[in-house]
Amino acid sequence: MTHPFLLLEDFRPPSRATPLRALGLPDNLPTSVIGLLLRIEGLSSGEAKGLILAARRARGRSLELPPSVSGACVVLILPAESRDDFLRNLRADAKLLPLSREVDAARKAARGELRGIRLASRELSLSRKILVQGILNVTPDSFYDGGKWLDPVRAREHAWRLKEQGADLIDVGGESTRPGSRPVPVQEEIRRVVPAI
Repeated sequence: MTHPFLLLEDFRPPSRATPLRALGLPDNLPTSVIGLLLRIEGLSSGEAKGLILAARRARGRSLELPPSVSGACVVLILPAESRDDFLRNLRADAKLLPLSREVDAARKAARGELRGIRLASRELSLSRKILVQGILNVTPDSFYDGGKWLDPVRAREHAWRLKEQGADLIDVGGESTRPGSRPVPVQEEIRRVVPAI
């Protein structure tokens, strides 16, 4: 299982809180440079506790955020001098080994060292300079194509057209982000997205 997460290295939080909230981060981050900042969600309680313990052993901090539908959510904050200790702690815990592999892959991708991502039926090459992402909105209120692809059959047909036109991956959106749009409850977003996928 992969977990939704945000990983930032050598990160200096902005002085204004709004960008942090936009990243799903709390307002009370330290203002100094953070060696490794990891926000990860969809965790079991055991995974969350293990990550928090690994961070504390490396002289890092942790913040627990309200759980999402998919599970627990934590933010880990490591100073630069503790980053390697934390990553070693993560790899040393057999229960956290899958999470450590996800973190390692994200770090490699950020440094340009990851050459591909294994998908269910193929490998997505990251060695090309440009990948094309097709957008498939399954929302009634999208600013561009609202309502066109609500029918799952039409949505899948459009996805195939995007693939034929060169899309390397398809982003299926179940919530509009147009100006003035309102958040959609998670269950409604799932109801919209899953039939298209």
